[in-house]
Amino acid sequence: MAAELTEYEQRYVDMLDELRNSPAIEMLEGKVDRVVQAYGDIPTVFEKLARRYELTLDPSLQSRFPRFRSLSCLWQTTDELPRLTGEFLLSHLYSQVSGGPLEIAEHFPEESDRSLARELRVIDDHPEGGGGFAAMRIQPHVQFPELWYFTIAHGFQLLDIGYREYFDNLLITKGVHGWQHLFADVRLHADEYIHARKRLTTMLQVLPEIFPGHDYEPLRARLAQRLR
Repeated sequence: MAAELTEYEQRYVDMLDELRNSPAIEMLEGKVDRVVQAYGDIPTVFEKLARRYELTLDPSLQSRFPRFRSLSCLWQTTDELPRLTGEFLLSHLYSQVSGGPLEIAEHFPEESDRSLARELRVIDDHPEGGGGFAAMRIQPHVQFPELWYFTIAHGFQLLDIGYREYFDNLLITKGVHGWQHLFADVRLHADEYIHARKRLTTMLQVLPEIFPGHDYEPLRARLAQRLR
C-alpha cells in the first residue's frame, strides 16, 4: 500500500508538475520514486537517527522531511527564453546517513577538506549538470546541522541557512544551478563567479515571469548583497 504524502512532500510533487506543465520549460528528466516506509514514520526516523547515529535533529525539522526514495529533476528553459538550467536529486536522509561517508571524501588533497567530507551526507545531488551537491554535516547531538555546498569549480561553501530553509528555497528556485551561492559567503562580482553571476541574474529575471505565484524578492535582496 502506497504511503500517503505529507503536505510538504505533495508540494514537491506539485513543483515537478509545475515545471512539466510550463510551456517555457523543457523537462529533461522528472521522476518521483516511492516513499520509503521501511524506516517508519517521520518521528520514528528521527528517533532512529538519534539512537543509532547520535544525530539529534530538532523536532521542528520534521515538517520539512521528504521521505522519497528519490525525487529528481533536470530541466532547461525553451529556446525562446534566456538559457537557464536546473537540477535536484533528493533521497531519504536516513539512507544517506546510514550509508556512511562520501566516496569522494578521501580524494581531496587537503586534510581539512577530507575531514569535512567525512562528516557530510548529501541531501541534494546534482549529478548531471551541476558538478556538485548540497550536504548536511553530521555531528553528534547538533540539533540544527550545518549545510555545505560543494562544486568542482569552487570547493566547499558553508551555507547560512538550515535544513528547513534549504528545502523552502529549493521549491522557489526550482534547483537552478548555483542558487546556493546566494546563501554562502562569496563575492559574486569576482571573476571566478562570472558564470554563477549570470545564471543567478537570469534566474531572477526569468523565473518570476514563468512562476509569478512565488515571492522572489528575498532572493533579489540576497543577490544584491552578494554583488556588493
